[in-house]
Amino acid sequence: MVNTVLKKMRVAQNDKQMSSHLPVLLKAIQMTTGDVCELGAGFYSTPFLHWLCRERKLISYENNPDYFHFAKRFQTKNHRVRPMESIEFDRHWAIVFIDHEMDRRGVDAVKFTNADLIILHDTQPELQKAYGYDKVWSKFKFRRDFTDNRPHVSIVSNTIDVTNSQMVNTQDQTKWAEISKMFFVVGSTISIIALIFSPGPYNYLIPVIYIIACILNYVIYSNRKTTLFKDKLSKLLPYINRSKETLINKSRLIIEKAKEAHKKGMSKSIQLIKKYSLVKNTIRSWFL
Repeated sequence: MVNTVLKKMRVAQNDKQMSSHLPVLLKAIQMTTGDVCELGAGFYSTPFLHWLCRERKLISYENNPDYFHFAKRFQTKNHRVRPMESIEFDRHWAIVFIDHEMDRRGVDAVKFTNADLIILHDTQPELQKAYGYDKVWSKFKFRRDFTDNRPHVSIVSNTIDVTNSQMVNTQDQTKWAEISKMFFVVGSTISIIALIFSPGPYNYLIPVIYIIACILNYVIYSNRKTTLFKDKLSKLLPYINRSKETLINKSRLIIEKAKEAHKKGMSKSIQLIKKYSLVKNTIRSWFL
């Protein structure tokens, strides 16, 4: 069946030309949650999205009889296959992948006003007018083009900043900012309390740890955009782990020294008590 379909359809000579959208789809799936819409079934995108979206709702829209029959083979409870006439433009979609009829792509793309990410296939400059993509770009706040392979792939959004390497959700940026402020307030309070009430040397150890953490937070968070937070943190993690291990080892040494001092102090006290008892018994024997 598949061989018959392949013979009937126009297939690129190089398989890479057909699958240039897969890395972008993979990244989009990893960074979102929610329903996924596929406009135009394909031998690469439909099976790929089918297996990636096993725990999510996926709807593939197709009008070509051969592609429709092919996509139907993947239909499950979470993956439905429907004709183009039933597209739900107003529905909230986490991802919309557009790769259907040439004359409908640009027109349909701007209708998805409630989608987090819209991925467009075949966006090389010479094809943008033919596909209607030239009317799409101005409708979205963020845009990123992937031009390493052909056909080119573009991703647009009004809610997620896709212009940076990590493509971090703008809502996550706000969340990181709130976490940073909370960390500063709670950490400073604990450090002040520890400095006043904790016995030495722990009263100095806790504020030192907090100061180091604040410096790291400032370097990671303030000097560059918050969207690069996770990327920088991953690079700093080896150094943080080494510092943590060093700090733990030093803390253990301090505790061991404190225990030894305590034992020595106890042994001296015991010796004094024994001497006192011996003297007392000697004096008592003189008078008895």
